[in-house]
Amino acid sequence: AVANTRSTSARIDLGWLQWTMVIFSLTFLLDLIDHFFADVSLFERISMVHLTILLLVNWMFYKGLKQPTIFLGITYQDEQLRTVATQHSPEERAEVQAELDRIRSHLDRSRPYTDPQLSLDDLAEQLQLPPRRLSMFINTHFGQNFMAFINGYRIELARERLANPADPKETILEVMYEVGFNSKSSFNTLFKQQTGLTPSEYKKKHAR
Repeated sequence: AVANTRSTSARIDLGWLQWTMVIFSLTFLLDLIDHFFADVSLFERISMVHLTILLLVNWMFYKGLKQPTIFLGITYQDEQLRTVATQHSPEERAEVQAELDRIRSHLDRSRPYTDPQLSLDDLAEQLQLPPRRLSMFINTHFGQNFMAFINGYRIELARERLANPADPKETILEVMYEVGFNSKSSFNTLFKQQTGLTPSEYKKKHAR
């Protein structure tokens, strides 16, 4: 869901969901305490709990509507797009290949992935493509979700920068931010997954 529309999960604020769960827990805890110590009828107690739950559920619906990308999944329309993608005529395949080349060219030339807040909608707007079509290209033809696709470009640029630094004094942290990451742990994990080395090990290996 989020990985299909965002290049980093940091932009999605889920603090409200954490607080909602905390309030849920506190509600039941206080009700349990009240059950033993307060002189309140069972009907009144149940009514208070139900009212609290109703308010919290409505709050979750409201916040969910404000951040719909959290709940995005594969839909019937997405499956139709994937089916069409594998059943092109020669002319359609040529058109698709031209679109794929245009996507690669834009990423190589403009490096939009260096923006840590880049989203699927942002990239689709730059390419003048419908977001769903761009998502289909990435999922079907590149075999990745949006986040993995973009982070792959970021890691590749980081490898270039660490192996051939324009400034020998440039730190790994500076490289991390410049290629589009804003989380050191994510950067280190993904870098090692792709290269088998940590960023510092990779830099030492290619030091001149």
